[in-house]
Amino acid sequence: LVGWENSAKLVDLFDKDKVKIIEHPGGHFVPTLSAIRTSFVDLWEEF
Repeated sequence: LVGWENSAKLVDLFDKDKVKIIEHPGGHFVPTLSAIRTSFVDLWEEF
């Protein structure tokens, strides 16, 4: 896991609408590309 400072830099690389910040018990924040994951699920269901 990375600290908040590093996570903030990662988030800046992505479209804010496609990034969700989730807080872990250790106080760390991890960028989750929920939009991309959702798109992947939609594609997977087409097969």
